[in-house]
Amino acid sequence: MKCFLILLYLTIVLALPLQTSFKAIQTTRSIEEEECYVNTIEHYENIVDVVLSSESEELLINLSHIPRATLDHTLQTQAYAMGIYPLNRLQRVKMPVIIGKHIHEMNLRIYQSIQPTIDHYWSIVYNQETQPLSSLNGIIAQHLMDQIDAYNLLGKIKQDLDQIASASYRDLFFRWFREPEELDFLSQHVSDIKTSLLLELHIQLMDFLTRIQVETMELMDYH
Repeated sequence: MKCFLILLYLTIVLALPLQTSFKAIQTTRSIEEEECYVNTIEHYENIVDVVLSSESEELLINLSHIPRATLDHTLQTQAYAMGIYPLNRLQRVKMPVIIGKHIHEMNLRIYQSIQPTIDHYWSIVYNQETQPLSSLNGIIAQHLMDQIDAYNLLGKIKQDLDQIASASYRDLFFRWFREPEELDFLSQHVSDIKTSLLLELHIQLMDFLTRIQVETMELMDYH
């Protein structure tokens, strides 16, 4: 039953692409600046979309293929890492769906924050005399880390699990006096997302800057 729920939610989540239609904004930018602006948004949205989708798909598929006994232990251990012990049967059944829901919501929120962030800093960084897009890359990197932390994935999952069943005094006792176990796959997932995003932002920056320079020169020659 649990594996079925994971696969069901996985199907729903993976069927919902992060990418949304780009809405043109009326501005007074030059043709060259507008082209650079649009390409910049597409560049960062593509990086975020690919990284988040890849990391999330890997986690959810791995969960769906874990044998039942191993899955129960994995969920119990993860729940304890979030301060929930013991994990009751209903919480255990619903936990994979809750995880999938919040991973998708976090990914969507991060993705949708890219354009507003670029809009906020664009006039400042674009008018810099040297390496404006390099400065923006650092801003976007910090923004993404802040967005991931602000969503508080583990906290939101714990809140939903707590709403399913209230803890007893015995549960609270065990939360204080049990030694923590090492398995915490959700924290590892968040860490993997951060690492992958920072790595891709760094790796793709030079190729992106080169492409922008070439396209800008072509536009200037054309006009």
